[in-house]
Amino acid sequence: MDSRPIIAIECDGASYHSSNEAYLWDTFRQKQLENYGLKFFRIWSTNWWLNPKKELSKILAFISEIDSNDSESFGKVRINKNFQDLALIPIPVSKKEIKLNSIVRISNMKSNKEIKIKIVDDPQLKIKHEDIQPIYIKAPLAIALLCKSEGDNVQIELSGEIYRVTEILN
Repeated sequence: MDSRPIIAIECDGASYHSSNEAYLWDTFRQKQLENYGLKFFRIWSTNWWLNPKKELSKILAFISEIDSNDSESFGKVRINKNFQDLALIPIPVSKKEIKLNSIVRISNMKSNKEIKIKIVDDPQLKIKHEDIQPIYIKAPLAIALLCKSEGDNVQIELSGEIYRVTEILN
């Protein structure tokens, strides 16, 4: 069996870590993985989007350090420190955030069921129109979704359900 260390690289959004619960859970999970011998490296998504070459440099330096400290290594990792042969492909990032009157497609992470909702300011509006479910702005789901962007995950406070924002339609 290969005895080289296993590296876990995690990329998190800063908004995800705005809750103490998420931070504590990540810290616990990281410690558990490290207890099993994994080497852990965390990247903040905001840093990646601002300067991907700098973040990639940090990752490669981390891998190189782990590799050089591994006395039973089968071969050293060669790293091109100039990044001359690396091509970074820009990924379009949605700048849209969910707000009042946003129509959003979300997916339940457990059931994979996808629904379209609209954040509304009228608590009496309960009529579904063209497969769009109105959600009152003060409802737990709406509160969790406000100011989020495509690709973000949100956890509903009371139910614990986790949804992924798959698309902001307007």
